[in-house]
Amino acid sequence: LESLQQLLSDGFSRQKFNLSAYGPQEQLTLCYVLANSIMYLYPGQWARPALGSDRIFFPARNTTSQVSNYSSEPDLTAPYLSVELGSESNSQELPDPTQCHLHPAILALGIVFLEIHTGQRFPRSRHPIACQRYNEDNFNANELFRSLQQKGRQRNGGKRLSTGLKDAIQHCLKLEPPQACQTTSLYLLDEGPIRYYILTSIVQPLAFELETAYGVSLKDL
Repeated sequence: LESLQQLLSDGFSRQKFNLSAYGPQEQLTLCYVLANSIMYLYPGQWARPALGSDRIFFPARNTTSQVSNYSSEPDLTAPYLSVELGSESNSQELPDPTQCHLHPAILALGIVFLEIHTGQRFPRSRHPIACQRYNEDNFNANELFRSLQQKGRQRNGGKRLSTGLKDAIQHCLKLEPPQACQTTSLYLLDEGPIRYYILTSIVQPLAFELETAYGVSLKDL
């Protein structure tokens, strides 16, 4: 198995396989499968710790370059997620009031999407305090996202974010529930609302683009 982290460039070492060698359809499919998985795993006992590129693995698939020559490469469409079963708490744990993002696990998903798009490892914060780590990662991820959007508007500005992926990343980095659903500032802390948010704001934009732009049958994924 190859991990996503192994497929991402760190700017120094050379990888046997590189994520940038895969096409946009495969990368978008990977984002969809990951988002769909998180929708079922989170919140709950399984999505601990938060998703990272070191916790996503790919089986090998056989390819042929010539009739008699076989090789294998990671299959992006069938990822395995490494999870840990945590103890279930009966009480609702409120985030630190200085924490910028209510759900670090969803922030982490957005960062993974950015890594998939750029093919580069995201420099995660190593601050000893968890809340500060989340805030630093949140700030840096938003800066990278804005930079990618600006480059995408320029001629010859490099690889552009597709509409579906852009919407999914945006809703991962900044939680924006529909105004009609915002009964309290902590609305998205409840399990039902956050699952619905992941479905409608993250999974569905990716699904729509796969179906309309690439003709992918989601039931086959």
